[in-house]
Amino acid sequence: MNQKPNIELIDFFDGRSNINALLEREEGKCFYTLQKINQENCVLDHIVPQSKGGDNSYRNIVAASFDANSAKGDKNAADFARELYRNGLLNLIERNRIDGFSPHSLSVLWSAT
Repeated sequence: MNQKPNIELIDFFDGRSNINALLEREEGKCFYTLQKINQENCVLDHIVPQSKGGDNSYRNIVAASFDANSAKGDKNAADFARELYRNGLLNLIERNRIDGFSPHSLSVLWSAT
């Protein structure tokens, strides 16, 4: 019998072996700016930075554009979303999508894989 790996134990920041799954989850768009991205032009980012206790689980790793990732730096996703909103780069609905994002709600998406 072929068992699925325990998704809680997979390091999603280790290499790019899980990039397709992350891009599928993000619908081929940058998590922060909603720009179209693909394997060649995206980077992996921590919603909660490692410097602030974030881990490498699927709950904390997203696909993002290089520019968004660079601008975010070590801010958490909610703070960065508010900054993008204040600068007119996100509308309120987009900001609230990120601000209210719960990585723990993603487990349903991964349970089918």
